[in-house]
Amino acid sequence: MVPERTRHLDRLFTQVERAMKINELDTITDDVIEAARSTLVIGIS
Repeated sequence: MVPERTRHLDRLFTQVERAMKINELDTITDDVIEAARSTLVIGIS
């Protein structure tokens, strides 16, 4: 896997954990993933 993609996945999962903690969720849902994804700022390369 490309190191850049690994960093993006790491950032995404960090945001997923944060959203789940804030919303007191035990399960990753599509909405959690979408919320986490929407907060990431990833430049175009």
